[in-house]
Amino acid sequence: MIAIGSDHGGYQLKEKIKKYLEEKDIEYKDYGTNSEERTDYPIYAKKVAEAIQNGEADKGILICRSGFGMTVVANKFKWIRAAAIYNEESAKFAKADDDINVITISGKNTSIEETIKIIRMWLGTEFKGGRYQERIEMINKIEKEKEKLERKKKSRKLKMNVVVESMGKNLDMADIQNKVYEDYQKKFPDATPNEIKVYINVDEMMIYYVVDGIESTDYRFSLVK
Repeated sequence: MIAIGSDHGGYQLKEKIKKYLEEKDIEYKDYGTNSEERTDYPIYAKKVAEAIQNGEADKGILICRSGFGMTVVANKFKWIRAAAIYNEESAKFAKADDDINVITISGKNTSIEETIKIIRMWLGTEFKGGRYQERIEMINKIEKEKEKLERKKKSRKLKMNVVVESMGKNLDMADIQNKVYEDYQKKFPDATPNEIKVYINVDEMMIYYVVDGIESTDYRFSLVK
């Protein structure tokens, strides 16, 4: 199924595309916008990209005034390979060489006739695979390395060793800050911190803290119900 979306600048062309898809019995789902009232293209690029990520659709069409803004947003999402397409030839090579799964089109500069040619070529072209697949795998590797780096940044903030138990109750931020301060004073009785900031990593259910602008590497706090 094709996920389709546009902002106000691509609305008219989107409606014409939908009519073409219906005539050709091509399944699609419209993710907005639903009028020419001013709106923001990231909203609809996000909806279409997430629809593909979630398996609701296997490809997408995005339309805005230039086509470029939609391309930028869509490519922020993992597994999305979006490209701004302007004619049949670009549609052919985008699919054959790069297995583009989201095409973005200019609502201002592309006629419905040219758009139909673009869609027909994109849907009808086979991905070459082979060395081109190797390049796709390189892209996937870059995405995984980025994720790994983000996880490493989070885990770096959790290098501590003392466990705080809430003794059967949830701790609010005031309780946590008090406990951190008490433990800090026990470990460093001669120190008088001016400022203690406490942060919670929701994903890991862990707490770390910063004392006078210096991140702690001596404590780890875990909320235990």
